[in-house]
Amino acid sequence: MINLYPRVCNICGGPVRLVDYSRVYSADYAREHPGKVYLCQRCHAYVGTHFHSNKALGILADKKMRRARMYCHELFDSFWHGKRHAQKKRVRAYEELARRMNIPVKECHFGYMDVPTMRIAYKHLLMMKKEGF
Repeated sequence: MINLYPRVCNICGGPVRLVDYSRVYSADYAREHPGKVYLCQRCHAYVGTHFHSNKALGILADKKMRRARMYCHELFDSFWHGKRHAQKKRVRAYEELARRMNIPVKECHFGYMDVPTMRIAYKHLLMMKKEGF
């Protein structure tokens, strides 16, 4: 299971610290969105935290991993976002993706996936789209 209070970077093995948003985002953004991120002191991979806790939103991500998450979310969100009964469709899409990937639904979250796993997820998402999911 994912460590939601990381102290060691899942990418490079470096030390991880909990720091303010201002260490990663612009000062303006950090002022408007106060929060914390887990930041690797070696490779600078990071992950945000839940608003009211220090629980990580997933595993630390470098630029390549953040780009992969963006692509997966863009395709995944097309199944439900802005559609009638969106929340039900979103849940169904996660259930179907988890089934295809043979993982528990509670672990089917792009924030928990590394790049190779997201490549697999993306291929399944493309197939789901082709099949008219």
